[in-house]
Formats: sequence, structure tokens, C-alpha cells
Amino acid sequence: KEDNKNEAGSSESSESSKTTVDKAKVPVPSSSKIVGSDGEYTKPMIPKYKIVERGVFDIAEHTMEAIAPAPRRPKQLVVHIYLSSATSSANINLDVSDTELTIRPDSKCRYKLEVKLPYPVNSQKGNASFDKKLRTLIVTLPVLASR
Repeated sequence: KEDNKNEAGSSESSESSKTTVDKAKVPVPSSSKIVGSDGEYTKPMIPKYKIVERGVFDIAEHTMEAIAPAPRRPKQLVVHIYLSSATSSANINLDVSDTELTIRPDSKCRYKLEVKLPYPVNSQKGNASFDKKLRTLIVTLPVLASR
């Protein structure tokens, strides 16, 4: 045992000991728990992504006249998701709603992503492809007309 004095001058007793943590007994929050094929807990990976608006063209941008810009809405959103350790899209849990794109982790997929889309989309008419060379999941979604 060691006796230490704090700033007020009173004596405190502290015991130095080494604590060993058994990984099997440490609780892991369910929101970040992924059990791999080897039975080990792994932390979800959050991939990089970018959203590209496709199909926007306004002739007013290409004239010399000063015309008030109208609000522009793309015809499609193309979401590029960089999955550095994936070799195919077979184990990717992709879910698309009208306003959000989500990848959920599980025992075969370590990626986790939740993206709010800038425009409402028709999730039923979208498609996804995987570029093996770039290890990128490309999701193309048609944008719904403004209301």
C-alpha cells in the first residue's frame, strides 16, 4: 500500500494492482457488436462515399442574359461507396428508403453506413453494381419529381 497526500494535506490510501480483463466477459453495446466468422467481436467500418447528382442541365446557365435561376432538381442520384476490403457485393446489406441509404453490419459484412439523401428517391427503381477493380458499390437512384 502507498500513502498519498492530496492538496488539502489529508492522507489517502491507494493500492496499486494490475487488472486483467477477460474479453469474453466484457459487454459490447448491441449497436456496435459484430461477431465475425472466427467468433471475435469487431468494430464496424464506416466507408467513404460520395453522392453525384446526374441529369441536371439548365440552358439559362449557358446564356449571356441575366435570368433568375430556377430551383434545380437532378434526375438521378449516384452514390459511390468505397468498400476497401470487399471483393464483391454478395455480403453487403444494402437498404434504400425514399430518404435514406443504409448498410447494416452483420457476421459477413463489417460495413456500417447511414446516409440521408438530399432528395427523395424512388427506391423501387434504383439499382446497384459493384466495381471489383475500384472496390466500389455504385447505387443509382431516380429522384422523385418535386411536389
